[in-house]
Amino acid sequence: MDNNRKNLNLQSWLAISFVIVIGSVAFIGWLTDHAAVAAVLPGIHRMTFNTACCFLMIAIALILPSILKEHVNLLITTLGSFVAILGFLVLFEDLANIHLGIDQLIIDQSEAYYDSPHPGRMSPLTSFSFLLSGMVVVWLGRSASAAPSQIILPGTIITIAVLSLLNLAMQTLFPDLPKDIVHFTSMSTFTSFAFLMISITLWTRYKQQEAHQKQTILQAGVSLMQRLNYSRKILLIALILMIPFIYSTRFMILEVSDNISKSQMEKVGLEYIKTVS
Repeated sequence: MDNNRKNLNLQSWLAISFVIVIGSVAFIGWLTDHAAVAAVLPGIHRMTFNTACCFLMIAIALILPSILKEHVNLLITTLGSFVAILGFLVLFEDLANIHLGIDQLIIDQSEAYYDSPHPGRMSPLTSFSFLLSGMVVVWLGRSASAAPSQIILPGTIITIAVLSLLNLAMQTLFPDLPKDIVHFTSMSTFTSFAFLMISITLWTRYKQQEAHQKQTILQAGVSLMQRLNYSRKILLIALILMIPFIYSTRFMILEVSDNISKSQMEKVGLEYIKTVS
């Protein structure tokens, strides 16, 4: 992983710093005094302990290439896999209406969510967004050739951003939704902004990986041309130029052959009509 691929731009650093601050405040609040943190940052009390942990793990995975040189891909893949698996399990809990015991595995959050049927459980929209985010982090942690198609990866990142924006819009336009609908469809404001910031950083990492892949292919071509002497360079260029010529000639021959076959069939048909009439 070269230096150009490691470094994040300023807006990505600001975005991921926001995620780290929000995740750390919620994380420390659950470990110390949740009520005091909620008083300082109203609304952050809706961010569960698992949500804070997932945000911190994604943020760490995204900044690892900028601070480490060895075993980066392994660490990124491990963190991304953990987030994706946790998001899937929580989503499965809601869809299957079961309780796996992971919502309050580390911290008892029943007092803070006394009015919730599932204290400490992130909403399905949040868990789904973590599932997508974790998958993107895993894909970015792998080699560029092992990443999914150029449609799936950016499409997934855009989906994360769209979900967070839709949730912010829904909170603004429909602030008094029933609690059961709110649980399934909404995230807290801090969570929505954090996912939006994550999508910005994921997009930056994706574009860096894409540029790195193109640069690698270009460097391989330049290296090959430098090793060849003048006559072999001319031969290689001629062979490359021959490829489209051969394909176009092949298609032209097939088309001519098809026209000849049609003409012969028409001729046979006309002769048959003459014999019948």
